[in-house]
This record gives sequence, structure tokens and C-alpha cells, in this order.
Amino acid sequence: MKNLRQCIAVLSLCAAALPAAQAATPLIINSGLSNPASQKAFSEIVADFNKSHPNIQTQVNVYDHEAEKTAIRNWLVANPPDLVYWYPCTRMQLFVKNHLFSNVSDLWKKLDFQSKVSPAVTEQLTYQGKQWGMPYTYYM
Repeated sequence: MKNLRQCIAVLSLCAAALPAAQAATPLIINSGLSNPASQKAFSEIVADFNKSHPNIQTQVNVYDHEAEKTAIRNWLVANPPDLVYWYPCTRMQLFVKNHLFSNVSDLWKKLDFQSKVSPAVTEQLTYQGKQWGMPYTYYM
């Protein structure tokens, strides 16, 4: 439940960052969470977010796991979503180096993530001293 609240907080902060003129437009999330358990969990997070933010229309595009690996290279350049579910470390760094991911260090500070997630997770989402992703799940 704690992770669910954190994910809703992250979505809320992202929504707050949308310009006022865009508040009525959809919040686009692209995801490769195609297995049923992951999809169900993420759908619950989005449903809770939608209840808290009725003026924002959330659109989640789910890609097959393998198809997403190719598709991301196209839609990040041509028509980027507001949020993307992607992988940390070297997979993330390619997009950071090409200026396709945004620095979210301010969100980490605001939510005090440094004290809430393991140093190993922080390290995986950090590149050149800045955080470029928000933890949703992790496994060991």
C-alpha cells in the first residue's frame, strides 16, 4: 500500500507539472507491462490517480514486452508520451544521453526517495549524479 501511495504521488506531481492549458489533455503513459499481474497492479494505481484528478484523462498504452523495446525508439522521438515505464541502468542511459528522458531529481527530493528506497535502486536510476526515473517495482 505504501508503494501504491508513492506511485500516486509521483503521478500527481507529474500532473501538476503540466501547463494549465494542457490540463484537459490526456496524460499519456506508455508501458510494456504486458503480463496480467503487472497490468492489474498498474491499472489500480491509474484508477486511484484518476479518482484524485478527475480533470485529467489518463491514457495507458500497453505494448507487448518485446515490441516495446523497438517501439520506444520511435515514439520517444516522434510522439513522446508524458510518462514511460522503462528499465534502469544502461537501458535508461541511452535515452538520457540522447535527451529523451527528463531529470526527475526534484521529485526524488520532494518525495524523499533517497531515504525510502534502497541505495541499489537509487544507483540504478542515477546517471551523472541525477535521477532519471522513478521506482515503480524492483526485484532481486
